[in-house]
Amino acid sequence: MNASELLSLLVGIGFTRIEAEVYLSLGLGAAQSGYTISNSIGKSRSNVYQALKTLEQKGAIVELQAGRNKQFQAVPIEQVLAQKERDFFTKKEAITEAFSSFQNHEVDDQIYALNTVSQVYTKAEEMIRSAEEVIFIDVQRAQLEHIRSVVEETAARGVKVVILGDDTYEVKGCEIMKYSYYVTPGKTYEPWGLDWFCIAVDGGKFLISTFKQQEEELIYALWSSSTFLAGWIYSDMLYEIAFSHIINMFKDGLSREQIWDGINAYAAKYFDIAPAILRLKALYKDAL
Repeated sequence: MNASELLSLLVGIGFTRIEAEVYLSLGLGAAQSGYTISNSIGKSRSNVYQALKTLEQKGAIVELQAGRNKQFQAVPIEQVLAQKERDFFTKKEAITEAFSSFQNHEVDDQIYALNTVSQVYTKAEEMIRSAEEVIFIDVQRAQLEHIRSVVEETAARGVKVVILGDDTYEVKGCEIMKYSYYVTPGKTYEPWGLDWFCIAVDGGKFLISTFKQQEEELIYALWSSSTFLAGWIYSDMLYEIAFSHIINMFKDGLSREQIWDGINAYAAKYFDIAPAILRLKALYKDAL
């Protein structure tokens, strides 16, 4: 990577152009005086000393006193980035708290499109972290790996998570429900010929997305917190998972009594989820 590319990266994390030049000059050698840096980068001493002052305030350089001459040394970039990361999360928490009182808490029935792969996973993580009781996920392996850690963290705090997929999935704390039609790992799902990632959270929000098969290229993605649509998607996934559960029990050769016990256990665990039921009751109450 050349100097120009390094300068662009430093500007990208919040340095001004001259700050980036000063930091890079220091980062590539021993401690230097402002006079030496000024000659090295071809900038006026007043501008260089101003940049040194702001870099020191940002924690990117330190001042060394050597007799009457001041010299400056770059703080390792790893430490600079770590401090920026800490500052970001501190500000993020403060801003989130400050804006919470300004949020519109009315029901949002709009449907929103997501245009990039990054937006899909960012929104999915937000939804997963907000879950109170249950998450249903229908996902292919490539997409699952992007959300695995946040799903496991959410399951660890007591949220029920059911993942509909193949029987090779292993996700800590989650119940894996095998597709009833799944036969061979790596099989192409005709006529779909695509990968997908669908999620329903507490019956109050959902996200559906599709990708080109075995590629990280988004075809389309939608999300919504519409009470009616989210409840409908929630119910659809609830019954699809239940159907897969029943078919798989038949395939496993369970007795009639065992199958009934399995159905009852599933119903008791997932059919009466408070957030979903309360939202739907509120919707119909307002409609009457």
